Amino acid sequence: MVYLGNDLFDNLRAFPLQGENAKPFFEMKHDTLIMRNVPVPLARKGRDVMNSDLNSIVLGNAPQGDGSHFLNRSHLLRLLGFTAQRLQQKPDFNENQEFAWSIDLFTRLLKQTKNLCETHEAELRLALLPGRSFVAEPASVSAAYQDYFRVALIALGDRPGLPSPQSICPSVVGVT
Repeated sequence: MVYLGNDLFDNLRAFPLQGENAKPFFEMKHDTLIMRNVPVPLARKGRDVMNSDLNSIVLGNAPQGDGSHFLNRSHLLRLLGFTAQRLQQKPDFNENQEFAWSIDLFTRLLKQTKNLCETHEAELRLALLPGRSFVAEPASVSAAYQDYFRVALIALGDRPGLPSPQSICPSVVGVT
């Protein structure tokens, strides 16, 4: 199960975007996957890591005092459709290096997992799970980047030796 909301970004990080405790993560070194943060330290996110959020990763924006944090955290304003994401133009995800690294790392993890499954005569099935905004706010930046990942991961199934992911939500109307 791959959560399209942030799993691909979290693979690259010592701390999950939506959590405070450390976790294992992966790095590529000389074309080899290396697991880091093992054993997992008891450390909690520091201020420098706290400033990294989906908005800054997806849109390439450093957190600023522009009110976006307030807009994104206010449940009432979100219900009314006022979010910092809606105030910005959708970026070209093809130009975002973080997206390319996330997909490359995921592809390598998937190949390694597939090989381990074959070695142990186990079947590998991959399901793509979208976040709430993918369905509830299909015109949002969040839905757009999740759809970008959905399309990219489904395309991995066309590569020899990789499983075809099954998308739980096949498409988003109005998102290109």
